[in-house]
Amino acid sequence: MRRLTQREAKEWHALAQAYGFVNDAGEIAAGGFIAEPDGDGEDILTLTFVTPILAPAYTSDSRRKTPPILFDRNDGGEIVLPGRWWADMLERSAGTLPDALRLVARCLTREGAFSDIVLPCDVDTVAFEMLDDDGNHVTFEALPPGLQIAVQVAVGGSSVLH
Repeated sequence: MRRLTQREAKEWHALAQAYGFVNDAGEIAAGGFIAEPDGDGEDILTLTFVTPILAPAYTSDSRRKTPPILFDRNDGGEIVLPGRWWADMLERSAGTLPDALRLVARCLTREGAFSDIVLPCDVDTVAFEMLDDDGNHVTFEALPPGLQIAVQVAVGGSSVLH
């Protein structure tokens, strides 16, 4: 996990602001994304994250992590993003989506199957300061903006997050 540069902070803030992910106090909403249909004509949505993705604040058994909040890693040092965490994040963000995608996102979170995503151990992560659930400033390990994931929507069936 490296320190965020001032240049990155300014660029990320401008990007978040351009997509409406900055509140009146000037704070960035973590995990903000845009959703676009894939151009292949298949039932695929591409989610592009335009704000940092924070490590989950809670363990898989719902215990709060102690700061700094880091991503979970497997024995090989790879980052593991739990499927249920993706579903929860998509549910929280559904309200920011256009009407046409909001329903799709909510259906995905209720009916979809979300696989864990494993990222290489050398993936770039940064230290990102945010407020925790109690309003305290806490350092989170974060993935920089730009991550893209594809969501396959199966008509009449379940959905899979890749």
